Amino acid sequence: MPSRLLALIAAGWLLSPAALAQETLSCAALQERYQALAEQALQQEILLLKAVRQQLCPAISQQAESGQSALSEAEPIDFDALLSCRHRAEAQLQATRQPLYRNRQRLAFYTARGAALAREADDVLLRKDQAGTSAQAGCS
Repeated sequence: MPSRLLALIAAGWLLSPAALAQETLSCAALQERYQALAEQALQQEILLLKAVRQQLCPAISQQAESGQSALSEAEPIDFDALLSCRHRAEAQLQATRQPLYRNRQRLAFYTARGAALAREADDVLLRKDQAGTSAQAGCS
């Protein structure tokens, strides 16, 4: 009989508004943490891709980095050439390196720091998912 009473008390607490509010806050905090980690992971990969692009196409990369636009007196940026160079950089990266990690969306991470951050972001997202399945209101 005491274990049944304890189970009813626990169920009542899980359904209480305070518990649901705390769960929502926890979910919101986990979502914010995930977003921050995922953004940091992507920044690491962007830096790597930028370095490869600069090696392949130094002139167009420098022009893009300086922020020159068609409105300036300097020569306008050839966006087709810049896009082509980016595709070449991505292809070279894929051909010369093995991904260190693929996140839940199957995005490849080639840098050690980016892979670690992406793995941590996925772990946070998993905890958020688990919190959602354990609560009545759930995380969304």
